[in-house]
Amino acid sequence: MDHHLMFFVRISQTAVLLPFIIGLLRRKQLNREQRLLMLLICISFISEIAAFVLDNYLSLNNLVVYNFYNILWFVLLMLIYRPVFNYYFSSYVPYLLILGYTAFAVSNMLFFQPLSTFNSNSIGLSLSVFMALSLLFFHKDLTSSVNLTVKNRPMLWLNTGIFLYSSGTLLLFLFINPMIESGSGILPLVWSLNVFLNVLLNGFYAMALWIKAKEE
Repeated sequence: MDHHLMFFVRISQTAVLLPFIIGLLRRKQLNREQRLLMLLICISFISEIAAFVLDNYLSLNNLVVYNFYNILWFVLLMLIYRPVFNYYFSSYVPYLLILGYTAFAVSNMLFFQPLSTFNSNSIGLSLSVFMALSLLFFHKDLTSSVNLTVKNRPMLWLNTGIFLYSSGTLLLFLFINPMIESGSGILPLVWSLNVFLNVLLNGFYAMALWIKAKEE
């Protein structure tokens, strides 16, 4: 990999440190959604360390780590978005989606896209689900009579980050495997965009943890 591109990849891998530190500093003031987000960030932090060690010290494929992390990312975000399901559907829906998605992701690993490759099928599905959920969250806000500002809305910051990341990354992950297989010359640009989106998402994570929530 190009040295300049590797520099940006390292920035992407260390971007999780900012929300991780903020979460530790504010751990006693976090509400339910923020605690779940902090758990997600801790898992992300551990995953980045494991991926770094596998790649740099053991010379092993670290995509295994990211493919399993994607399942955990889906599960925890689904729990964070549970109030949206309560508003539109039923409290059971997120758990059914968790079971269905986990079964799909594991089946995809076993029969279609092995752990040594980007699991673009399951990643694309998760991104699509959360892009739709983020839009539902915005609709819920627009139709709600509750008057709250961005200064006391950690979920609004998180949802904005999820929407930007999901919509921007969806196309990248859907086409990244064909690009790798064909040796496409635009692959470095794709990686650079993915790095930018990951750093942006962690910035929104940090804001969501920094803000003191008020009751909605």
